[in-house]
Amino acid sequence: MTPHLRSCVAFFVMAVLTAAATTRVHAHDAAFALTTIEWNDAAGALEIIHRLHTHDAAHAAMLTQDTADHSVMGPKNLAALGLYVERRFGLFNNQGIPIEVEFVGAEMQGDYALVYQEAALKRAPASLGVRNDLLNDIQSDQINHVNITLHEQTRTLVFTNENQLAFWKNPAP
Repeated sequence: MTPHLRSCVAFFVMAVLTAAATTRVHAHDAAFALTTIEWNDAAGALEIIHRLHTHDAAHAAMLTQDTADHSVMGPKNLAALGLYVERRFGLFNNQGIPIEVEFVGAEMQGDYALVYQEAALKRAPASLGVRNDLLNDIQSDQINHVNITLHEQTRTLVFTNENQLAFWKNPAP
């Protein structure tokens, strides 16, 4: 291998390692949240799970309580996070009437806070309106994905600061 080729390879390896290290250090800065909505036939309910990075969840919890402590997601902060999610997420029927969504609980799982909600319904809806502006008040470039699994089909809705409402309709009711 020539000295020039060796230095090019060394530069390439260093560039890749630097990019990988930077990505790992700033991974929590990604303005992204994931929500899943699935129908549970046995429970007669839509089960909703919000997955937020701990750093973002702590900031959101701070907005609902009088504390500057965002270093630990203990029971008080998880409860505050549940209140935050209740204010910034909602479901609607096909006439635009809100569907009652109840907070079930929240827990930490690795680097993520999970917030659980459910909506009791008589049957799986054929269509569903979703409002999701989680973390938009914290991150101007926030992107929220909502995966909806109904009638054996999964669809993804994407929400941004410019688009906080979306409607899902089953193509084959």
